[in-house]
Amino acid sequence: MESDCFFTIGKGHRECQDYARSSSGFIVVGDGCSSSRDTDVGVRHIVNSAMLRHRRYGTSFDPGWVIRRAAKAAAMLGNCSTSLDATLLVATLDERSGIHCFAAGDGYIAARMRSGELRLWEIDDGPAPAYLSYTLDSERLQRYWDEWGIRRRITASVDGEVVSEQFVSLRDDYVFHLRLSTREVETVFLMSDGVNSFQDGAGEKVDVRSVVDELCALKSVRGEFVRRRARRFLGKTCSRRSWGHDDDLAIAALHIPGGQRENMA
Repeated sequence: MESDCFFTIGKGHRECQDYARSSSGFIVVGDGCSSSRDTDVGVRHIVNSAMLRHRRYGTSFDPGWVIRRAAKAAAMLGNCSTSLDATLLVATLDERSGIHCFAAGDGYIAARMRSGELRLWEIDDGPAPAYLSYTLDSERLQRYWDEWGIRRRITASVDGEVVSEQFVSLRDDYVFHLRLSTREVETVFLMSDGVNSFQDGAGEKVDVRSVVDELCALKSVRGEFVRRRARRFLGKTCSRRSWGHDDDLAIAALHIPGGQRENMA
């Protein structure tokens, strides 16, 4: 299998608050909150904590463990827990049960199917994403419930056409979980909501599905294949179409070669 990642600053930011990492069978993307201090550092703590969890325990993902370990790292540097106000998206391959994708906060999960279809899930928490950092402080978490509500919207599309929309309670499912079959999926992608910040030369918003389609149009899956594709898109494609992005952008991909089998029972 192959994996790779890429992240870059948006023109509306002074520091890049997105981050991504990849390893064999594991990819992770984080997006720091622009209105909280030092989230460019905090998002790295969270992403690296998720990587550490994977190295130690394999496919056993535990968001509570991840955010507590990130909080310890932040405290050692004198940063408060609000520096950890960041989304977290994870995809891990379990050869027995398939690909497990997790999202704490908003973002995008895409899957290139072996049939050629491109499926996309948009996870939208509204104006206030459900950061794992809120779970470190019961009073702060309660304020979040009181001020912003408890509903997450998940919109699914296939080849650019919306096929379903559902709403889930964040009280019941604070971390979104999506399981995909390696029989059906060739490559899974995680993307920050920076893919939804593109505008054309006239200042009109570019449909996020058009951006995702371009970023997922891989020419190969060797070496730094995500970096190559993202740089080509941000360079040649965006220049030709006069597209630009204000928000930071992060993307990671995990390619599963044919022949993988898992027990989906």
